[in-house]
Amino acid sequence: MLHSQLLELDPPATAPHQTGLYSVAYRTTSGDPSRLEVWPRSLGIDAPLPTMPLWLSAEFAVPVDLATSYAAACTLLRMD
Repeated sequence: MLHSQLLELDPPATAPHQTGLYSVAYRTTSGDPSRLEVWPRSLGIDAPLPTMPLWLSAEFAVPVDLATSYAAACTLLRMD
């Protein structure tokens, strides 16, 4: 909803076998806070989850491995 409706951005292109689901990382630029940079990644069936940047400041991001995060959440919630 944020990506398509509030920001009026198109979702990332998907291949025919993909779900239409996607993950997006956002960052405002330090020189112009009204400018938004985006890193969209399509999520596919049986495809590995991507690693996405998590911006902690305008100049510093940490990579978040979504597959590892998902597995940890499943273990924590005893869904594995």
